[in-house]
Amino acid sequence: MNSRHIFSSASLPEQLSHRERFNLWRDMHYAQVATVEVGISDLPFEATLDATAIGPLTFAKMSGTINRVTRTPHSIRLAPPETYTFVMNLGASDIAGNYGATDIAMHTGSAFLDASQPQQFAGGDKNIWANLVLPRKLLDDTFAGIEDRQGRLIPHDNEAMGLLRNYLAMLGAAELPSTPSLLDHIDVTP
Repeated sequence: MNSRHIFSSASLPEQLSHRERFNLWRDMHYAQVATVEVGISDLPFEATLDATAIGPLTFAKMSGTINRVTRTPHSIRLAPPETYTFVMNLGASDIAGNYGATDIAMHTGSAFLDASQPQQFAGGDKNIWANLVLPRKLLDDTFAGIEDRQGRLIPHDNEAMGLLRNYLAMLGAAELPSTPSLLDHIDVTP
């Protein structure tokens, strides 16, 4: 199934305080996504989660004043173990933290491969966190030893990373293709 969903703080009741809006958004986000816990900067709360699913792939972009993301062992148990996620920093400020026992500093445009380890990251006052969720089988069958590469930084100037960012920007900016053969191509292109 192919679909696009946008979940924005702009749709929350205006009479709520900054903290109440965040608490409601966070609770709704956690009920729907249930893979990470989030925190916010001191700026007035704003956040948008834009997720596009094409077959078994999902590209999600979370932008706004979300400046902390944590995945605990409990949230890992709730997440589907059959996926890998490319975690990308598409915002203007650096994001830094740890993935398991590995320290990672992501500059704008960089990423790392996530195979569901505990993690904690923090960014600036405004950020754009992006995830590309893929079936493990797709990457395992295409790239030998891919699981051993989890938590390794993929720098912003890596050519393959640049191509992936451009491809995802194209998907995020346009309507989903309606041609079944194009959707099938997206489904199986690692």
